[in-house]
Amino acid sequence: MITDYELEVAFMKRLRYGKMLFILILLSAGCGPDGKIDKDFFNGLVRSTAQSINEVPGSCMMSKHGPLQTPGKWLPVKTSQSTKQEKCPEENLSIVELKGWILKIEDKCHHESEGPDLRIDLEIDTGAIAAKFGSDQEGLRTYLNKLVRVGNIYMYSPDNFARENIPISGVSSRSLDWHSVASPLAIHMEVWGWQKKLHSLAKPPDSWKAMPSTTCDIRDNEPVLWPFDPHNPWGDTPIKQGDYVVVYGALVTDNPHYSSNRAEIVGCGFLPEDCGEPDKLDVLRTWYGAWHCPNDLPIIGKICPDDLDGEKDELNPARWTEIHPPDNIFPLSPPPIKEQSFAVALLSEHCLFGPCKEASFAQQLELPKPTPGATLRVVELVSQEPAEGPNNGTIVFGNHERDAALNSGAKITITDLGQTYARVHIEATVRGEGGWGRPGRFKAVYRLVWENTNL
Repeated sequence: MITDYELEVAFMKRLRYGKMLFILILLSAGCGPDGKIDKDFFNGLVRSTAQSINEVPGSCMMSKHGPLQTPGKWLPVKTSQSTKQEKCPEENLSIVELKGWILKIEDKCHHESEGPDLRIDLEIDTGAIAAKFGSDQEGLRTYLNKLVRVGNIYMYSPDNFARENIPISGVSSRSLDWHSVASPLAIHMEVWGWQKKLHSLAKPPDSWKAMPSTTCDIRDNEPVLWPFDPHNPWGDTPIKQGDYVVVYGALVTDNPHYSSNRAEIVGCGFLPEDCGEPDKLDVLRTWYGAWHCPNDLPIIGKICPDDLDGEKDELNPARWTEIHPPDNIFPLSPPPIKEQSFAVALLSEHCLFGPCKEASFAQQLELPKPTPGATLRVVELVSQEPAEGPNNGTIVFGNHERDAALNSGAKITITDLGQTYARVHIEATVRGEGGWGRPGRFKAVYRLVWENTNL
């Protein structure tokens, strides 16, 4: 006689076999003619629900045991496009999806006090983002200016980032000084690794492995474990500079790294070999509005209050955004390029006796049309973020030319050069106020959009 228990066991076996058969059907549907996994199929199957390659994402581990616990260092950036990490929804994470082109991927990892990491830079596809917002231009303005802050523009300006690593956008600008900078819309990413000596009280996930293609020095006889191979995330297609990818990961801001380099500003008289780029650091502080306090002076030592210049303030525009870490990097077929984008940051410091020194930006580009007869449209998205938005009356040349009371953006001139080219000229000037008034500042994102194409 068959007992109820035996019936239950038989039912569970049949249910298990049914599940296995269903999975095998899915796998066979996702295989190409040679029997290998077809990534495009799985992209369509899991992309809407799976945010990570590993069952234990790097963002969850970082939030619980890693760098995201460092106060004021990496701060989550909440946006209209942010979601929770499905694998650890209780954690304070802001997961976003970005598409774009890899600008740079490093060969070797970096050993940091918070843990080893492998660094990648991504140029953002603003067209993919704009498609999500549709006609909501205010939402797009806010999102792009949260995504790319003043700190990002300084990081990726051609003075700071090797020109050969910016091959995609076709937009370049060599700044005259650090008061006027421009860059492609780009973001830094760091895949985080695990080393036991740095996390002695926690156990690494079993699914994290040492990756042979990721060059990382073994220190203290401990290999570095990774949630996936940063150079080959899905195991069958190595990623390289110029590849188009979709990325899921934790959006954070990193501090501007200037409090530890005060000697570069105030110590030049004592330590000339440490002067570095004092103007850049000076301008970054002025964006925040910080008083320039000397610190770690010879003999005197520390005299400044903690965080006087706002490194840990999440509203500090000199902080830059990062995907730290990415939980998924997935190669895609590149789309036709229908737009190019860049960002501009201008700052004129206030002064006691005016007129103060102006800061200007003038960019003229001759762009090849993607198809004959295409027309160019320029979308200007002026930042209204705290400490980034323009101070009224300080844009002394712009969309109303010399009428500072009316200027709210740059002067933009588009010239059609026939079937194959178009020219765009973008120009703005800001001037700080005398009597130690307000600084002149201006930050904007520009989308150069091609219309009337058959792409």
